[in-house]
Amino acid sequence: TRREPRILMYHRFDTDGTPPGVPAAVFREQLRMLRSEFLVVTLAELAERLTAGAVEPNLAVITVDDGYEDFYRVAYPILREEGVPATFFVTTGFVDRELWLWPDAIEYLLARTPVRSPDLHGYGVSGPVDTTTANGRAAVWGQLVNFFLDLTSSVRLEKLRELALALETPWRAVPDEEHKPCTWDNIREMSRNGIEIGAHTVTHPRLPLESDQALADEIRGSKERLEEQIDREVSSFCYPNGAPPDYDDRVAEAVRSAGFRCAVVAHFDGGRGDLYRLRRLGVGNDMFQYRKSIAGVEHVGRRWLNRGLAAT
Repeated sequence: TRREPRILMYHRFDTDGTPPGVPAAVFREQLRMLRSEFLVVTLAELAERLTAGAVEPNLAVITVDDGYEDFYRVAYPILREEGVPATFFVTTGFVDRELWLWPDAIEYLLARTPVRSPDLHGYGVSGPVDTTTANGRAAVWGQLVNFFLDLTSSVRLEKLRELALALETPWRAVPDEEHKPCTWDNIREMSRNGIEIGAHTVTHPRLPLESDQALADEIRGSKERLEEQIDREVSSFCYPNGAPPDYDDRVAEAVRSAGFRCAVVAHFDGGRGDLYRLRRLGVGNDMFQYRKSIAGVEHVGRRWLNRGLAAT
């Protein structure tokens, strides 16, 4: 599998091992392991090689989604020290302080509600709800996320405000300290120092649900806002959420038409995908799983699984 590039996917980072971030020490160890065996390039560089048909063995790409401040504070200094490039996908409305990343807003509301067992049936939650324990909040958070995933961006904010009322918790228009984004100054600095900046829409919606006009506003709008801020071309795109229901042919065509040269999804099925559906391997704290991913074990395992499914 050495001719299959490894595109790795991260989201959050921290210094002390607090979930859900990848700890700084673990990230450094992962970088050193990757650098010792692979040539690490940006996603834009990989797309150029794929387009030219010149994909050499042992290529890898580090991608980080969303735009959280902990990437700048924790991961970016380590990347610079280790001399490793990365691609950072930015949700522009988040960085503009116009919105939360909505799964974080749900987490925030659940963590602060005084209501021990709220009635959330109107939000896709079945069964009893217990907000007094971490496990109880996690269980209801998962159900709420599934409900909110199926809403358009225009409806989602209204429903989040309604949820805040149901949970008797004041609504915050901007993220709290735990969930805050980078600043544009952070992003401009990183863009000058080996970090490719890619687009991740304006509001992080489920794109197939959006109208053609909303699709253009989200995709082209994020590209234009980033290029305005960093004063260079943005050619890489990342589908929000990134599972198979989160992109389709219409969405991929909108990405291509907006001038992007590649796009990544957030799942892995053993293949590479075309330039607008490049597969990624999720990365966490488990070093054994990380070694499996970069060694190609996931590639081989998925191929055998897919062959087995095809045979049946």
